[in-house]
Amino acid sequence: MTRISIIIPIIPEEDSEYVYKTIEGINRTIGLSVNDYTVTVVGYPPKSLYSKSTHQNWNIIPSRDMVGTKRNDGAKYAIRHFDPDILVFMDAHMNFYNDRSKNWGLILHRFLMSHPGSIAAPAVSVYDNPDHRGFGMTLKITETVTNMDISWTWWGSPTGNVPFEVPGICACFMAMSPQTFNDSVVGFTPYFRIEDGELSMRLWLLGRTFYSIPEITIGHRFSTGSTIGAPTTKKQSIEWGAGQLLHAFLNLDESAVTRLYNKGIHGTQDRAESLRLATSPYWRQIKQDLLSKRVRTPEQYFRRFA
Repeated sequence: MTRISIIIPIIPEEDSEYVYKTIEGINRTIGLSVNDYTVTVVGYPPKSLYSKSTHQNWNIIPSRDMVGTKRNDGAKYAIRHFDPDILVFMDAHMNFYNDRSKNWGLILHRFLMSHPGSIAAPAVSVYDNPDHRGFGMTLKITETVTNMDISWTWWGSPTGNVPFEVPGICACFMAMSPQTFNDSVVGFTPYFRIEDGELSMRLWLLGRTFYSIPEITIGHRFSTGSTIGAPTTKKQSIEWGAGQLLHAFLNLDESAVTRLYNKGIHGTQDRAESLRLATSPYWRQIKQDLLSKRVRTPEQYFRRFA
């Protein structure tokens, strides 16, 4: 029996039109019986969605937490109540194509069942342009004498439709087993715009492998030209800076954190507070747990994916 649990965090700026289109697309293209998958929405979706989501496979968890925490809460709820084979994390603004997205749930399930411990995703395209696709992500550190930035860039293109390894995967659409999620130690970090890159590198250091599945393509509404996820308050800017610093703190070395603090995180309005959040006693304990479980090093990552 196939069991997939889909987790969808809802952010306050979310446009209801895209939420409805995401839900309709899941049902239309997943390729599974309605009894073989569940959908857990975490946040405050449009009120009319409550009346539309009447099937037993639907769940809504009200939450005002940050996006990473919403994903974690949805995953824990799904694991506890549905015992799924696969967890699928996706944004609420996805576009499923009749042809290129067909049977995506079935394809991902089969792949991950035959590749235990891996993380997989379809090719991700611009929302209305299935030919403009990305295939996974890689960490990019830009550093000069006076500036430093941690970001992610899309990874190369395949030569066909065969699954291939990538350095990491965008949280806009990411699939893994519950065991892989639990083995990550902390799931997603809470800070938006960095949590998928941080989780990808953390899981790679823990010995996991990421795959792009170009056989299927799903569209994503990227933030260019919109305000989705853009920091608009001092609190959000501090959290953005904390996400950057936490990425370096958990996955790189102490000198990287120092350099990023001194030369980067220009988007935060209080870098000292960002640093305090990223290096709290809680995160220091998480880092110690991670270091004890690592089977790869950051140096190996950069040598492999430079």
